[in-house]
Amino acid sequence: MSKLEKILPFITLIGIVFKLFDVPMSGPLIVTSLSILSLLHYPLGFALLNNIRLRHIFNKSSYKGLSPLKLIVSFVAGIAFSSIGVGIMFKLMAWPGAGPMLMVGLSSLFIILAISLLMYFKSKEAFFLGILYRVVLIGVSSAVVLIANI
Repeated sequence: MSKLEKILPFITLIGIVFKLFDVPMSGPLIVTSLSILSLLHYPLGFALLNNIRLRHIFNKSSYKGLSPLKLIVSFVAGIAFSSIGVGIMFKLMAWPGAGPMLMVGLSSLFIILAISLLMYFKSKEAFFLGILYRVVLIGVSSAVVLIANI
């Protein structure tokens, strides 16, 4: 996981705690951190999940050794993570459309979970373990936000 991918959820958690205690500016903190995280996952999910540095995205040599399955799984996972991030943001800010967005994201996460589990047990590659780690963390947090009325 990249540093930014670790820092932004922590900032979001601080924003949620601030929101629970009615601290001013908690909303912009949540919206900014989740927006950046979603924008990071959506267009750059394939690079982020394959540990390709942002400055090497356009280098052809960065993609050597990556199977088309890894690129497809990482691209779909990036879209799912992005939609869940936006759904969590909508739910925390009490904006309409949060429930369906989280349900679509969670259903796509279950598909990614099944594919990643199958491929991990088949090949024991660290790539699929990283995907599984992110799916569990993001899936549990989105399920908690979906169930809880924060």
